[in-house]
Amino acid sequence: MPPRDPAGSPFACASCPSSPRRPPSPRYRRRPPHRPGPPQPRLEGWPAETFALPPGFAPDLPSGRESLRFAPGWRKPDTEDFWSYAFVMWIDEPEPDATRVRELLEDYYNGLMNAFAGDRDISHTPALVTLARTGPHSFDASMHLIDAFATFEPIDVRVKAETAATSDQDSMLLIRLSPQPETHRIWADLQTALDAILLQDGTSPNEPTPVHAETPGPLDGLAQLVNGEWRLGIWSGYSQHDTWQWGPGGHSLLGDTTNSRGDGETTSGVRRVLYWHPGERQFRQLAFSQGGLLGESPVTIGTNEARFDGRLFYPNEHARDLQLHWVFDTPNTPNSPNGYTSTLTETLPGRADPVFLARWEYTRQDPDASPEGPAVAPEPKPARYLTPLTPFIGGTWNAAIDRPGSDPLNIELAFARIPHTEAVHARITAADAEPTVLLDAYIFYHPETKDLRCLALSHDGSVFEGTVDARENGRLQFGLTHFEDEHGTPLVVHLDPAAGGTLRVHSPAPNDAGRTILFEPSREQETRIED
Repeated sequence: MPPRDPAGSPFACASCPSSPRRPPSPRYRRRPPHRPGPPQPRLEGWPAETFALPPGFAPDLPSGRESLRFAPGWRKPDTEDFWSYAFVMWIDEPEPDATRVRELLEDYYNGLMNAFAGDRDISHTPALVTLARTGPHSFDASMHLIDAFATFEPIDVRVKAETAATSDQDSMLLIRLSPQPETHRIWADLQTALDAILLQDGTSPNEPTPVHAETPGPLDGLAQLVNGEWRLGIWSGYSQHDTWQWGPGGHSLLGDTTNSRGDGETTSGVRRVLYWHPGERQFRQLAFSQGGLLGESPVTIGTNEARFDGRLFYPNEHARDLQLHWVFDTPNTPNSPNGYTSTLTETLPGRADPVFLARWEYTRQDPDASPEGPAVAPEPKPARYLTPLTPFIGGTWNAAIDRPGSDPLNIELAFARIPHTEAVHARITAADAEPTVLLDAYIFYHPETKDLRCLALSHDGSVFEGTVDARENGRLQFGLTHFEDEHGTPLVVHLDPAAGGTLRVHSPAPNDAGRTILFEPSREQETRIED
């Protein structure tokens, strides 16, 4: 932790464990989101320190290691940097939940403050941490404690914490703390400090994260959906089949529904997308249904259950307030229930309580055990509102994007209509030895606003959303807002079909000097940059 004086670091001395520990391997299943930063963050005058865990002042902490960076005035009460620093803990235990994060902070700072207090007794005022979840893997906390670094007076410190699994049994905890308000510039400096720690460890905060099928991501409460096929018997031998898969980076879930007649009729949507929205700080669902129906719902995920409370929009300007409640069977093994119940209700004007509409019983099946489906599926009806997307639907473009100091990144961009709906799914994949989905985008007609809209979900957990306008010569203009947190950033993107099967994807700069990436049909064709 922080050095006591320029001559050395008694914090490191106090932190010596009884025996050396092997630091956890820096293999990442998922990394926490970071703001883009320079390749090598510069932190002039920011002391650094690294030591093994558990420290001598907190022997009950898990084993591992810790790296820290301190603002220049972190121990000077008369500076804006007072009590401002950042650190990363690599710990030999699974990714901590909210309760465990609070325990780790309280154990750490109770021990640390008592160690710095020396002969002074401050045990009557232990560190008190109040913590709230702000995202699937992020937390805001307020810590009240006695400042044993300098004043020996009570102090309230803001804490921003992020967690990430580095393996099944190891994880990392990223901490920024300062008494300053969230709008103060120190928080950006502290983020740069975290980036510097990760870079020194060999982890780039801007590097795409490898995706593994077993990675639960932020929707771990619904991870059981991914295994197998969920079947629903409806009537007269007619059955429905739901399959789920992880979206980019494990930050979303994609559910596809078919029926044994192949006509697109479903109970809840042909394609459903569940994701965490950083700007709205809630889980949400977007559901595309037959005939242009569109569902939007906030989602509450509990233990073996989920609640959807949203609206279903019809093409004729009608909308209904509908609720779904999923309750999973008690699993035979962790995260492996054999079925769940879905109850549908509707809120009607003048009615105090929702009205019961239907209840469905889903069962998990091995999709290869007894395959079902129509011998010949009927052709989906033509879309009514997707004409501007016709040049893109069914197309695939490839490019190699240059990366300084590394091999080019081969990417593939593909567009496909979601059958029976007024929606198109576009996917960008890193087409290397192990294909990785980098982005899923959904372009769809919204019956209420009567325009084309876009929702794009990135592998880093950020969300893009906004409108899509058709321009001259087949160009599409996306007016988006990019959400990495609750503060959105405007972004304009153009998709411009060109001669020879080329697709230009570019984002105009503020001075109208656009930076254009050309996707060529040939995998060997390198990306060209045009200003």
